[in-house]
Amino acid sequence: MVEKMNLQDSQFVPATSEEYQQQGLPKATYILLFISAFLLLGVSGNILALLGYNYVGDGGNALEKIHPSTITLVFSLLAFLGYPHGEQRLGDSIFRQGAFSYILVCILSIVYAQIVLGLPLSALIVSWLTPGLLLTLLIQLDKNQIKYLKYLLHGLLLINTLMAVVEYKMGAPLIPSVLIDYTGTGEVLDITEWGEWRASGLFGHPLASTLICALYVVASFSLICFQRASRLQYFTMVHCLLALPLFGGRTSIAMALVFLVLMSLVRLWMELVGRGTNYFNVIKIKIVITVAILALIVAFQMGMFDQLIDRIQDDNGSSYTRVLAMQILADASNFELLFGDIYKSLGMRQVAYGTIYGIEIFWVGMILNYGLLISITLFYFTWKIIVLLANKCGPITYWPVAFFFVSTSSGVGLVAKSITLSVLFLLIYCMYFEKE
Repeated sequence: MVEKMNLQDSQFVPATSEEYQQQGLPKATYILLFISAFLLLGVSGNILALLGYNYVGDGGNALEKIHPSTITLVFSLLAFLGYPHGEQRLGDSIFRQGAFSYILVCILSIVYAQIVLGLPLSALIVSWLTPGLLLTLLIQLDKNQIKYLKYLLHGLLLINTLMAVVEYKMGAPLIPSVLIDYTGTGEVLDITEWGEWRASGLFGHPLASTLICALYVVASFSLICFQRASRLQYFTMVHCLLALPLFGGRTSIAMALVFLVLMSLVRLWMELVGRGTNYFNVIKIKIVITVAILALIVAFQMGMFDQLIDRIQDDNGSSYTRVLAMQILADASNFELLFGDIYKSLGMRQVAYGTIYGIEIFWVGMILNYGLLISITLFYFTWKIIVLLANKCGPITYWPVAFFFVSTSSGVGLVAKSITLSVLFLLIYCMYFEKE
């Protein structure tokens, strides 16, 4: 029942959020959400460029600058309003569940960035607003609807790994890479003659593919340690782990290993103090460890670690770009630190310092672009919505969340248009939220 009647006072009482979740999303709304999730994971900027969709370059239609997953998600929300009690249920997701403050802050940040700073709207819309809109629909899903999203997630992750292996064997990306000079020219950089090459996979960039695969590895290993993991999750974790060297994002790989060790130590401590809640099948664990070791040996013999080892030995100036980012931050005035690129001089400073790919420390880039006031406000309300997610999915949520923000800090991250925060929310909800 959408409304409950109190027989003693003959008054209608609004249904609780748990009762709404049992109903699930209406058919058309769910189909659009499913398409949005597919576009989110399966359609990168490189694919859009290949299809003639001017997503990353200058000029073109304003709607082209917004990732199609965001547009489909908006249509899904509008379709929800067309159903009986849809407005009430959507209001429950936004207001009673706590997403309203996050969405409002994102909208105010977009207005500030456009009117005061003159920055494009698309980065804040895709990177920050979209995850909040996505979560308002995720918390309305029923068990079967979540199940199909799980299948979609695991299927696309497998395609990503297979693409990485094929690209490694070919020595070239299956989908041509599009890289933009972020220093103000907006030109597409020619990377065909670069000496360094790494697999891009389905997600369109080596760092994005590394981050998402490593994120899955951390999330699935947390299930192994503290709850339970399915066979599908074991399988996906192994092939994502083996694909990491092909993508070669050193920070994500290193942080994934650190988090695996940390979770193992926490689990060991729980066992020592008698607080272990799930029990391992020793035979299965031995089989998985043996298979993983053999797979690593085979991969090493095939040379799949060669590019990663070369990157560790010679990072081709990558570390120096982080030093330059800190120097640009140190040269900014207090007024710019508070209010962002108010003088519109950041692009020229990047050209002067030679950082043509943007500020490659995420939180530094946020401060230099949007200022401390906007950045701290966004981070605070992002934390609030993460707490909402943890309340739904359990404290285990904080493991992949912590990994995500530590790993994404070494790069432009959510300053540029990025679907990774939306992927984080989708992955957490699909893997952790149980409606049994």
